Amino acid sequence: MAEGATVALGVPLYTFVSGDWFQHVLALKYPNPPVVITSSGALTDKARCEIASRFLSSGAEWLFFLDDDVLPPNDAVLMLLETANRYDAPFVTGVYYKRAAPFDPLIYRQLPDGLYQAVLDMPEQPFYVDACGLGCALIHRGVFERIMAVHKVVLVYGKPFPVPLVKRGPKGPEGVYFNGHHVCIPAEEVDILTEPWPFFLFFGGRTEDLFFAELCREAGIRIVCDPRVQCWHQGLAHFGRPHLEAVLEKHGRAAYDQALGGWKPELVKEKPHG
Repeated sequence: MAEGATVALGVPLYTFVSGDWFQHVLALKYPNPPVVITSSGALTDKARCEIASRFLSSGAEWLFFLDDDVLPPNDAVLMLLETANRYDAPFVTGVYYKRAAPFDPLIYRQLPDGLYQAVLDMPEQPFYVDACGLGCALIHRGVFERIMAVHKVVLVYGKPFPVPLVKRGPKGPEGVYFNGHHVCIPAEEVDILTEPWPFFLFFGGRTEDLFFAELCREAGIRIVCDPRVQCWHQGLAHFGRPHLEAVLEKHGRAAYDQALGGWKPELVKEKPHG
């Protein structure tokens, strides 16, 4: 239940944070005092891996990833927990937007060719997405445990890389299978992993958040977006939903609607009670 949930706040830090961001963090509400985990001085993928490793070693049940330039509403954690409990969802994201036109939200559906398209039109209730940015995301520890259970870690060019235990995709020589496709690159077995489990990697044109989303998909975990949790993305100004709406109003929706081809987000159904 949300009332008794223990949450770790995980923040990948760069060089500094703004006073405005810090005030937003101080205003966040939690069901219980949070564990705070930060990692600085590393690329985002390594920072997130370090945070996830320390989270799994803590007693916290949930990891709330918050980027150091994302300004969430003060009840973001409580709303995400409410949605997670109501819909039995172990991975729930809020919404934040790119800091440059056309200000797309960092929530995506995956197209048949493997590329990703931002979801601009959001229903009022929670819906499924194929991937999301991790700037405001709540993830249950069971997600990480499930991913580790269905993957093994091998060394690819000397770096840890997760490989599905069940290979899906075309038959071929030994190598790495990623996102259903065979990638023929050298892989060596790992006896003892001496660094954090590689949940987040820059690989194959993917950023670390898309990579993690594809690990979740391999593990049978779906991502739920809670559209109530609308955040600002901090840059030279604060960017959010009004900026996207202004672009759509100015340039029209025809091209976007045509690209969708009639696709609509799948709404999340409440879990049965009793």
